[in-house]
Amino acid sequence: MHLFRAFLPVALLFLATSRADAQSPWQESGLFEAGAEVKHLTTEGAGEGPAYHPNLGLLTSFGHVYRYQDGKHSIYKENLGTNGLLFDWQGRLVCCQPSKRRVIRFELDGTLTVLADVYNGKPFNQPNDLTIDK
Repeated sequence: MHLFRAFLPVALLFLATSRADAQSPWQESGLFEAGAEVKHLTTEGAGEGPAYHPNLGLLTSFGHVYRYQDGKHSIYKENLGTNGLLFDWQGRLVCCQPSKRRVIRFELDGTLTVLADVYNGKPFNQPNDLTIDK
């Protein structure tokens, strides 16, 4: 169950690209290189809101924000209670933080900025997922 919770969404995307018997819709879309294969990253951590950064590696969230890079797994940010991780166009980490009913961003210097915590004067319930548009 831990592995299921950890990386199922990411694994399913890569599984879709590794079928040898037929061209998958993922390959046809051009999202993945032909011949892409499943790679088991880790059985630790969590799988909420996986986000990839070329210098930081793969980040996932489940209480802590976990980092997976160069075959090593570590805690990147402790006890945030986050979900829905994304990097903006400047490389800043944006997170839903349902534990505190807000959306936050980590600036390049590491400081935390609250982006939103209310709508029409009422507090958010539990923000869960993100998308970023220019």
